[in-house]
Amino acid sequence: MKNVLVLIDLQKEYIIPGRPFYLENNETSLANLKQLLYHARYAGWEIWHVRHLQSAPDRAAFCADSPYSGFIDDFMPQQHEQVFLKHDFSCFSNLDFAKAMQELQDVSVFIAGYGSTMCCMATIIEGYGKGFAFQFIADASNAKRTDDFNECILHKAATSILAAYCRITTTSEVIAL
Repeated sequence: MKNVLVLIDLQKEYIIPGRPFYLENNETSLANLKQLLYHARYAGWEIWHVRHLQSAPDRAAFCADSPYSGFIDDFMPQQHEQVFLKHDFSCFSNLDFAKAMQELQDVSVFIAGYGSTMCCMATIIEGYGKGFAFQFIADASNAKRTDDFNECILHKAATSILAAYCRITTTSEVIAL
């Protein structure tokens, strides 16, 4: 059985104070993401990086020409790793991603990243509807706050909801595989 690590939206928009999607509590998820990426590379996993881009001029965040839409420095894709660009919440909105998922056989797919209430959730639920089984690495992910709820509450809620659609796991469990 082979493993695939899908890293969703590990972009500067989430780590730069003052940006609309800045995560105030990103230290733990970033540390866990670094461990996961190191482990996956060392173990020879396939690694897929997904980047969210918006082309609409009225969207300040994730604009293609913004320096904040780029990958976080510690998570730059290596030459042999796949990169998918998406313009909607679900990674399946990228037809190459959808095709690559269809081609996988005997694979465990692990998802981690940002937007547990948006992009991670949309990808997992759409994938579930298409018959895919994912594992969501909850402690290597986070959610953007809203006016009504902080990051922690939203991420816990998203993780609880996602448990109906995938297996919830942790960084330490994945590294122990």
